[in-house]
Amino acid sequence: MAVAVNENDPRVKRTRELLLRAFHELAEEKDMRAISVQDITERATLNRATFYAHFEDKDALMDACFRGMIQEALTAKLSPAPAFTRENLRLLFRTVRDFIDTTVRRCPRTNSSPGAHPLIKSAVQEELYVFLLTWLSRQLQDNKRRRYGPETLATLLSWSLFGAAIEWNKTRSKDSQEVANQVVELLVEKLEGMIAP
Repeated sequence: MAVAVNENDPRVKRTRELLLRAFHELAEEKDMRAISVQDITERATLNRATFYAHFEDKDALMDACFRGMIQEALTAKLSPAPAFTRENLRLLFRTVRDFIDTTVRRCPRTNSSPGAHPLIKSAVQEELYVFLLTWLSRQLQDNKRRRYGPETLATLLSWSLFGAAIEWNKTRSKDSQEVANQVVELLVEKLEGMIAP
């Protein structure tokens, strides 16, 4: 069980970064499920007690890893306070699609691992929800006529965009790209009153 650590301590940040980087490197070499805590600590040149001071188990490390990666991808492509526009919604979809594509390519041996994908999917969808909720809460703050709250809209959008990105990644066909485009356009059409021109 992870011991409470001061997240603001530079040593804590550095140690977490070493563990996450070790996991990233190992995930490019072999299936994520085959990576052990021992593998991670050896690669990071840390001991197991240090690992458990930061993460409850390997799944907690994997979750932190993918959450951090999708957060970085979202903030790299969209400004901290983006306007809720058609183009930004399309950009959000492309960012999620590209993130999933990159993650699958960077961790090819995990493609066949049934246990790893739910962790990746859960982290990506939940972080997308949080991003959208923040975005929509800001956008809808003064909208007195709104029918649905930001939580409902963030749920709808996060699952819709995430599902379209997953489907596109599975087949990468022209048809799946068209379906993904249609999903985004349908969402834009239905949310027209909330979206800035």
